[in-house]
Amino acid sequence: MLQNVSTVVRIAFITGLSVAGLLTVLAVFVGETSPRKGFLPWTTTWGDRFFVSLLTFFFIGLMWLKFIEPLIPIHGALIIGVVAGIVIVKYG
Repeated sequence: MLQNVSTVVRIAFITGLSVAGLLTVLAVFVGETSPRKGFLPWTTTWGDRFFVSLLTFFFIGLMWLKFIEPLIPIHGALIIGVVAGIVIVKYG
């Protein structure tokens, strides 16, 4: 039991570091963007669209675990979440 908890903590830490590193790299290379209107119902900046894509990614993963995991492995949620995130950031 304790080994499983430490594994979950380790994975959460690595995930947090990955997101923080990605945001840092993107802030350096992308910089400021002007607000624009895409298919999302409000005017967004690049950071807003990235945040919405993260929320969408987590929501897809949770819904996948709840409803689809017995049928199809979680890798399907990863692929769908990444594609949805790219679409939201690019065109949202």
